[in-house]
Amino acid sequence: MLLTFRRTRTEFLLLLFVCTISWTCQTVTAILPTAELVIYVTEPDGTVSRIPFLASQANFGTGLSQEESPSSEYNSLKVITDSLLCMNATTTTTSQEFQDSIVLVPRGECTYQHKAYIAQQMGAKGIVIYNTLASRYSLNTTTTNNEEHTANDILFPQPFYDYDCPLGSAEIPSSEIQFNPDFTYDAQHNDPLLTGDNDRNLCKVHSPNKLANCPSKRCLLTNYTTSSTTATTTKACCAWDLHLWLYGDDSNLEVQIPAVFVTMEQGFLLKELSLSHQELSATLKARWKPTYNPSSFLVWLLGVTVAAVAAWQSAGDYHVGICKLLAKRQSTQSNNDSSQEDESSSSNEPLARRNPMQEETVELEPIHAVGFIAMASTSLFILFYFKIYNFVKVFYAFGCSNAVVQVLIYPSLQRILVKLGKKERTLYNSQEFGKISNWHAVSAILAYAWGMGWLYMALFVRRPDSYLFYWVTQDVFGACMCIVFLSIIELNSIQVATILLIVAFFYDIFFVFITPYLFKGESIMVTVATSGGPPKKDPLWCEKYPSDQDCQGGDPLPMLFAIPRLFDYQGGSSLLGLGDIVLPGLLLSFAARFDAAKALVGISSGGHQQQGAAVIEGNTGNRGAAFLRSVPRGPYFFPLVIAYAVGLMMANVAVYVMEMGQPALLYLVPCTLGTMSYLGWKRGDLRALWEGPKVLQLADSIVYGTPPHHQRSNNPPQHIPMESMVSQRGGEDGIERVPATTVSGMEAADDESGPLLASPTTKSLD
Repeated sequence: MLLTFRRTRTEFLLLLFVCTISWTCQTVTAILPTAELVIYVTEPDGTVSRIPFLASQANFGTGLSQEESPSSEYNSLKVITDSLLCMNATTTTTSQEFQDSIVLVPRGECTYQHKAYIAQQMGAKGIVIYNTLASRYSLNTTTTNNEEHTANDILFPQPFYDYDCPLGSAEIPSSEIQFNPDFTYDAQHNDPLLTGDNDRNLCKVHSPNKLANCPSKRCLLTNYTTSSTTATTTKACCAWDLHLWLYGDDSNLEVQIPAVFVTMEQGFLLKELSLSHQELSATLKARWKPTYNPSSFLVWLLGVTVAAVAAWQSAGDYHVGICKLLAKRQSTQSNNDSSQEDESSSSNEPLARRNPMQEETVELEPIHAVGFIAMASTSLFILFYFKIYNFVKVFYAFGCSNAVVQVLIYPSLQRILVKLGKKERTLYNSQEFGKISNWHAVSAILAYAWGMGWLYMALFVRRPDSYLFYWVTQDVFGACMCIVFLSIIELNSIQVATILLIVAFFYDIFFVFITPYLFKGESIMVTVATSGGPPKKDPLWCEKYPSDQDCQGGDPLPMLFAIPRLFDYQGGSSLLGLGDIVLPGLLLSFAARFDAAKALVGISSGGHQQQGAAVIEGNTGNRGAAFLRSVPRGPYFFPLVIAYAVGLMMANVAVYVMEMGQPALLYLVPCTLGTMSYLGWKRGDLRALWEGPKVLQLADSIVYGTPPHHQRSNNPPQHIPMESMVSQRGGEDGIERVPATTVSGMEAADDESGPLLASPTTKSLD
């Protein structure tokens, strides 16, 4: 019924932040070409060349398959240069002009959906719309009649949306540019003079930097003119040439052919191919990506592994005690001159010692489990309203660096230096921090240097998760933090676990699914987890100006595991929040400690002596099997690990089925807590598990030499003889209290469940 934490309160507060967010979201920062136009060119020698062009797909028309069509189903590519396919849709009759063809048509004058419908009516199997300079000019038809247009009615391209002067500009003599008599843009005359990386491009010729920073090498005219005594010039600026989304219009035109969009450069290359070859074959397909990304499996495997290892490590002192007892027993059996009194005397020594840097034990009642979630909720609201996301990154970097020292760097450094014959020297010793050695100092320097490198990228590098160092470091830090978390916080009953997990269950559901109805469609969890939510500007704008303030956001906060999606052109990562590891991990940790405590007490009371000796002597070859046999009624830890793995896999599958992020606790809590409760009920342990198994207190006494319900202090641990403890059975409250013997003198009795304590009539260690 107690939840115990160790070390410092500062570290505990950090861990609350770790558990706050467990939501994933992928953001779009550019318009991705999701389709391919594949051109097949037959060379004079009979060989066929395959030339793919990436294209963006329309949100109308039929979808595209990832499978490439067989050669028998290829269509011819028909290039249209004399029409924009903007004829009246109601008067256009069905024809076979474009029978079994994919048509290439320029953008402009009418909507994309209208062009696709006309092409469909004329027998086309698909349509490819390419961008043009001319499509960026139009006439204002709302103020005058068509016969009365003037130069003032010309609608020029828009700055930043269509062109960007800082990327390249030029003052072109106005006499070189011409418009048609009706003031429409003369594409046939102007486009060759404003296109290409050559001296025919007037924009390049007159540009001060020769369009060195203009990626398209194309220019659009602006409505800015400069007059002098010698000539009048028109300002031209670098044109944007990017993929666009093809949105449908409000018409009722039903399009049943695929439609895609390509850039000006791609349109130019396609037209050049059609001029150099008599006939081109083409097919449209969706770009390939895996249906189930391997990174989803990898992040699932990482989550299960870290949860299991962290929980198992939390019972490490008990495992050390078991090994020492088995080794002592084997040594006693091999030296027959050892007496029972000697064994009893040696048992007074603690089998393991606690970390001297741990402060006094703080026991939390069930109400604190609710307080834990209240603090996490408060943290979410603070981050949501004050947007101090960088503070979390700084806090996380320092906290994880400390965890890396304890879990990874110091133990590794210690092993290496001991093998090299180096000695550890104490640099500082205090009651608050314990003993700090030269090895601790070196470990801290290495860990914090690593953490500061990661923090720099988190604060100053755009999209840092695309860098290998960043996401690998984040995963290593997260794993170390989970191990430290579960070594600091211990559950001594499933009562607190039940309250904590059920409250967390509803917490996740509320902040993910309910808050959008309360905050004008904005999910607090998604907004905070993505550092302020997705960018406010549209993806096309953010592709042009990624440093724009409205394009910021969308970077997940670091309290998660991240593995980039493999073989997926869309990018992104598969993510798993650390809260989905440590909260269910508390229950896994309790199960691991409970199993190890039962095995420890059973072995110390004389049970399974032959099995223990066989393990030491190497006769069984399987220490794990002997450990399982020493656990009465079977283990809880391994079934819970399986339940956790199943629950996390269910959350993974739900992401793909529902095509949206899922709160993993929605699946993990029923699987883990339900499994623990069912096994406890089935084995008759449920009441003991709920109230707090006494075997944990006995195991602490054996390992640390401390009494039950102890308060940890800085004094060296004293062995408490087990004569001071009692076994409970019967009595006026249904419990009979019977004196127990010392560890070495305990009576042992085995039934079908394993070694039992105190007397043959005792039915459980709990």
